[in-house]
Amino acid sequence: MTTWFWLLLAVLLFWSVGAYNRLVRLRAQVRATFQAVDRTHGRFVALVQESLPEPRHAEWTAQRHGMQAAAVQFDAVLNVARRDVMSAIAVAALHEARAALEVCQTRLREAAGDDLPAGSWSEPWLEASRQADEAAAAFNDASQAYNDAIRQFPALVLARLFGFQVVGRL
Repeated sequence: MTTWFWLLLAVLLFWSVGAYNRLVRLRAQVRATFQAVDRTHGRFVALVQESLPEPRHAEWTAQRHGMQAAAVQFDAVLNVARRDVMSAIAVAALHEARAALEVCQTRLREAAGDDLPAGSWSEPWLEASRQADEAAAAFNDASQAYNDAIRQFPALVLARLFGFQVVGRL
């Protein structure tokens, strides 16, 4: 009887170590994929700061100021998400801040109309947006794998015991 007990305890111990290592590895993948999100999303702030076209009429000026304010907010939210990648609230706030920035960009482009110089600001913005979408998709895939792993029994027990939390999606 004691042999079976020790054998069962050894199997449980080795399984626990393996499951814990898997959860840690998946969490590290989420953090690693966020580095690309950080890099690509940071380009939006740089584009607003460096290459917004000069306004030519009042509506354009108002939208430009709105875009600059949205970029400041986006940068602040990105800094918070950078510090706590695993926070579902920080990731959701980043998603919302990017959506607000995209709305401001659309309004600015509409306000500028035909006055927007060809090849100036909108093409780099579209390229940055495409790259950010790809990085966000990779982050979402890693987040989904991590979230699925911490919700599965019996790893769910370890996840709760060691404080693994659900990660948000972009």
